[in-house]
Amino acid sequence: MKKAFFLVTIIMLITCSLAGCVDDIVITDPPEFIDILTQYATSKGQDNYSEQNWAIINSIVDQTIEAMTSAKSQSEIEDIVNASLDEIDKVEPNKSDTIEDGAYRLTDSSWLDMVRTIAKEFGKDKQWVQSAIIDGEYTYQYNGFDFTNNKNYYWVTVVGEQATLSNKGSNAVYMLNEDGIYEGEGVGFGSTAKLWLLKGVLYFKTNVKFLQFALDDTYTIDDTPKNIDAPSSVRVEEYSLSWDYSKESLSAPFWCAYAKIDVKYQGSTQYVAVGVEYPVGGACPDGYIAYYKDLQLQVGVNNLRISYVGCSTITNDNKIITGKSSDYYYLTLIVDEAGNVTLAGD
Repeated sequence: MKKAFFLVTIIMLITCSLAGCVDDIVITDPPEFIDILTQYATSKGQDNYSEQNWAIINSIVDQTIEAMTSAKSQSEIEDIVNASLDEIDKVEPNKSDTIEDGAYRLTDSSWLDMVRTIAKEFGKDKQWVQSAIIDGEYTYQYNGFDFTNNKNYYWVTVVGEQATLSNKGSNAVYMLNEDGIYEGEGVGFGSTAKLWLLKGVLYFKTNVKFLQFALDDTYTIDDTPKNIDAPSSVRVEEYSLSWDYSKESLSAPFWCAYAKIDVKYQGSTQYVAVGVEYPVGGACPDGYIAYYKDLQLQVGVNNLRISYVGCSTITNDNKIITGKSSDYYYLTLIVDEAGNVTLAGD
C-alpha cells in the first residue's frame, strides 16, 4: 500500500476528482515524506499510548528518517515511508474510545491498501488500480480462477458487548468486549483479533491483517433477535469433539452462529471456556459442522457444555440482524490414566 500517496490524495481531492488524481500524484521532495511521516505519528496522540509504546512510535520515525538519507531513489524512499506507516499502525494504543453500536464500513485508506497490494502482487497497471478505486471493486485471476472483491466485502458490526468482523460470511471473527478492547478468534484473519476505536476510526488488527473501518449511519439494527437451536449429532473421538447443525435450524442467517464449548473439571464448580469455533460446511447433509481438536481435558470426569453463540450480520436491505445464543447442550467425558476418552452413558 502507498499510504503516503493516500494521505496526499486526501488533500488533492479538494481540487480534483479521484479519477483524475489518484495515480498521477508524484512527490519528488523527500522532506515532504518526512512531514507526512511525522504528522501521521503525531496524529495518533501521545495520550492514547503507554510510555513504552509511544517511545516505539518515535523510534520508528527516527529510524525511518535515518534510512531515507541513504535511499538511492524516490521509489525506495516511498517504500521505506510506507512500510514505516504500517509499523506505526501496528503499535497498539493503551485505551479505546467507546465503540458505538452499528455497522462499520471499510475506510478509503484500507480499500486503497488492498487495491495497491493486489496490483503489486499480480502485476496490475495504473488503469486497473484507478478503475478498482473508482468502481469499488476489482477482479484478479489466481491459479486459473477469477477472484472478485469490493469495498463492501469486509464489514464490522458492534452490538452491545459483542462485535463481529466478516468478509461476507466465508471468514469471520467473533469478539467480546474486554476493558474497551474487543478481542476474539476466527477463521481467515489470524489466530487472534482485536478491535479498538481511536479518534473516530475503528482499527482492526490480527497477526496477518490491519484494516480500518468507519461508522455507517445508513444501517439500522433489527430489534427482533433470531433464536438459534441447540446442537445435535455430537461425536467424540479421543480429545476432539464435533457436532452438526442444519441450515434450517437457524432462523438467523445460517452462517451467523459460532460453536462455543466450556468444560468443568472434576472437583471444580466453575466452567472454563475452551473457545469459540466457526463452523464449516459440507460435513453433514444440507448443514454445517463445528469441530474442536483440543478439548483441554483432564484425567477424570470432564463436564462439557456446548452451544451456538449468535452473532450479528448485515442484510442486503441494510439491517443488522442479531442472533440469540442457543441453550446449552450438556455431556460428560471420562478420561482414564491411559488417556482413553469415553462418553458417559455410552
